[in-house]
Amino acid sequence: MAKLTRSSLMLAAGLISGCVNPYPLPIVNVSEQEAITRDGSNVRIMNPNWMKGESSLGLNTAKNLPDFRLNLEIYHKLYTAQYEGLVNTMNVGDGATVLGGLWGVAGALSGTKAWIYQGAGLAGGSNIYTDHYQIKVQSENYFKAKEAIRCMYGVVGEIPDGIELSASGLRNINIALNDVIAKLLRVQRDVVLAQPDLEQLKKALANTLQSAAGQAEMLVYTPAQLDADVVPRVQTCAKEF
Repeated sequence: MAKLTRSSLMLAAGLISGCVNPYPLPIVNVSEQEAITRDGSNVRIMNPNWMKGESSLGLNTAKNLPDFRLNLEIYHKLYTAQYEGLVNTMNVGDGATVLGGLWGVAGALSGTKAWIYQGAGLAGGSNIYTDHYQIKVQSENYFKAKEAIRCMYGVVGEIPDGIELSASGLRNINIALNDVIAKLLRVQRDVVLAQPDLEQLKKALANTLQSAAGQAEMLVYTPAQLDADVVPRVQTCAKEF
């Protein structure tokens, strides 16, 4: 086994003795500057190198549906990377790598992105590691968040180009996305499994059942009619998280 660093040994000793905070904050975010670039027409597009950057302050609020779809794509990609990275650490079975990996894991779970600790010989198979950091709970929260965002994209992705919500409708779907992001922050901070608010979900589902339209019908929708169809379905996606 590779020679262990002094820092790794100290961290391992702290884990065993219970001296290290067992609840690091693996919350990652992404900044507008990091993830977004502009094309020749000054339209926001995804920067293909954004996942190499550092975590930051979050994306700008979407000003139209293309912006909103782009924000969803980026957050879905970010949370998927975190989920897969955490699952990979759980699936590593070589207990001999525990001490060498713990120091890097502590840094990774404090905010850096999943690819920093993916495949780095981290001992996810060790009970010391997985129990201490509650990796299963934290990975499940990222999974649920990415699925909520995927659900939202399924709603707005079907809207033809050139069709827009009203300003109020756009504001409401932005709020729904922010609710998912804020809830993920809260449950990861507390290291608890995300559960939907059943009363709120029931109300959202009731609103959703009142509106259903196909893509062809959307072509003749007014913004208000589009709001009535799309906003409740996006809100339901958020309430399911």
